[in-house]
Amino acid sequence: MIRGKITYLFVALLTFAMGVGSVVLSSFSVSHAPDFVLIRNFCDHEADFNWLAKMANEDSSLRTITSSNVWLEKNVGARGNNRLR
Repeated sequence: MIRGKITYLFVALLTFAMGVGSVVLSSFSVSHAPDFVLIRNFCDHEADFNWLAKMANEDSSLRTITSSNVWLEKNVGARGNNRLR
């Protein structure tokens, strides 16, 4: 009987702590740029984007492009071979 009450109290306190923690963490969230800033930035760099998209579409061995890697068909599964420098 007491063990069940202790378990119930532990679960209730854990739930409360997670709720408080999520509220505290949400107060630290970083705001993002407004849409008009993102649209203006895209329009300012649209030619560069189109050039990169064209190059990527023309490369048949290209698998994935990330912010730090370019993965080619022959290197799928290999780590670090195609790191951007």
